[in-house]
Order: sequence, then C-alpha cells, then structure tokens
Amino acid sequence: MIITSIYIDGFGIFNNFSLENLQGGINLISGNNETGKSTLLKFLRYTLFGYPRAIEERMPPLNGGNHGGRIVAIHSDGNEAVFERYSGVKGGPTTLNYDGRTYDDQNQWLLLLGNANNNLYDNVYAFSLEELINIDSLKASGVEDKIFSLGLGLGRFSIGDAESNIHKKIESIYIPRGGVQKIPKILDGIQFKSNRIHKIQDNLPRYNELVQTIEMISGEVRKIEDEVNELRKEKD
Repeated sequence: MIITSIYIDGFGIFNNFSLENLQGGINLISGNNETGKSTLLKFLRYTLFGYPRAIEERMPPLNGGNHGGRIVAIHSDGNEAVFERYSGVKGGPTTLNYDGRTYDDQNQWLLLLGNANNNLYDNVYAFSLEELINIDSLKASGVEDKIFSLGLGLGRFSIGDAESNIHKKIESIYIPRGGVQKIPKILDGIQFKSNRIHKIQDNLPRYNELVQTIEMISGEVRKIEDEVNELRKEKD
C-alpha cells in the first residue's frame, strides 16, 4: 500500500494541512526542530491504528480544527483507499472509503492494513530516531515474530504465540525435576507398581513353599478321612 495524500483537519500544530502527490518509494520530509515532523509521524500512527487512551498523548489541535483527518493510499490491488479517523473512545471513530464502498467498521480497515498492529507499524515502518537507536525493541516487543507470521501469509496468527503455547503444553507434560506434570506422575505410578511386582517376586519362594505345605497337609487330611471311613465300615 502506498500513501499518496495526507489531510489533517486538526492535530497538534497542524490545522487544515495537506501533503499531496506523494510517490511510491522514499519521500523525504525535512524541516527544523519543532516544525512538525514528529507530529506528522504521530498523525500517521494514530489515524491508521487508533488514538491512545491518555488524553494528554492524543496531540489535540493547537490551532483549531476537528481533531483528526484522513490518509489516502493506493492498495496493492490498484484501488484507492481513504482512511479517516477522528479522536474518540476506543481509538476514535473511523470511516473507510474503498472500491466504491464506505465502511464504518474495523474489519475491512484491518484487512487492508494486512492485519498489522500498532507495534509492527511503529517498529518497522514508522520508527523515530530514538527508536532506531534502540533497535533491540524489535525483539522486545515481539514484532520479529509478527513480521515472520505476516511474511508467511498467516495474518493475525502469531508464530510467537504458537511457540509459547507449545512450550506450555510441553511443560504441562514434563519439566526436569518436576513433580506435578503428567509424565512424572505416570513415572511415579510405574515405579510404585514395579516395586509391588518386585515384592511379589521376592515372596514367590515362600509362596511355593506354602503351596507345597498345603498340598502335603491336604494329602494327610485325605488319608485320615479314608482311615476314618474304613473304621466306620468295620464298626458297622
């Protein structure tokens, strides 16, 4: 998507301000300190991804005008998209004009942005000089995973989240020296049953001895019963 025009109704020092005929590739915007370069960057961020909750961070218009504006861009399909947002609750109300239709919800808006979020945009496309110096923020914010996910065409699906979920499931099954996970519990159960088997095996010789004793006694009992029966017959 290529931004071609920026219209600011009221935002920071800007009032009824516009930048037009922006081209694909690099557009250099230069100026002295405090002339609005950082303010313009914030306008792009806030318009595309929403105004911050804190009122003092919203860059209210200092020179009049409604707080907000619009960005005109050419999408990769060649159609023009107009992103319009004004300061308000939940990031501010939005209106999207695209392919001859007007959208007031966020679904088509997010789709045109490739499901990119504010962190991704800040760290990859709209970082300031201070953020460029602190390049470690790319990894710290999890944007690296998001870029990888978008590069694979996975949309909102995050490789980092998937990896985290896999690790959680692994840890629920087994961690070194763990005692409450599934595998340690199974191993404890196996060990308990193994100990019982060993005890039974240790008692097998005694068991066999008792069986032989029982058989011998049973034989003697049968012999005595036979003798008793013979005596009864002789008596009769």
